Amino acid sequence: MGGVYAGPWRLKWSQGFGPFAWESQLPEGTEHCRLDVPCHGTVMLLVSGGERGGQVEVIDQASGQTRVTDLIPEGPSTHVMQIVVPGMAYRNVRLTMLNAGLRFYGIRSPDAQPWLPLSAVGGQADGFDHSVLPPP
Repeated sequence: MGGVYAGPWRLKWSQGFGPFAWESQLPEGTEHCRLDVPCHGTVMLLVSGGERGGQVEVIDQASGQTRVTDLIPEGPSTHVMQIVVPGMAYRNVRLTMLNAGLRFYGIRSPDAQPWLPLSAVGGQADGFDHSVLPPP
């Protein structure tokens, strides 16, 4: 889809939502973990509080609407929250993890989304391979 991750993320094994989730790491003096993704229409961001809980900020960059949401810890079973970002226009949505240990599982949408099938990521013409993933 052309999204961009920034900040100190790591992979967290999560078989129930695909092979992995992205987990925020916020060592002292680092920036927040962030995802900027171009999208169209309504999207749902799948996030969780990880082991300790925390807060995420979601910004619709076309309208400027901002929401900070509290996330509860996952507990013995995975509690994943679906944050709905309504919209009709093509725009960027920014997800910022405000605490360490929060998890991003993916994006859902009832609408077809733009994507970049031939983008060169990590030097690969097909757009994606294992070399572009952060270390576990």
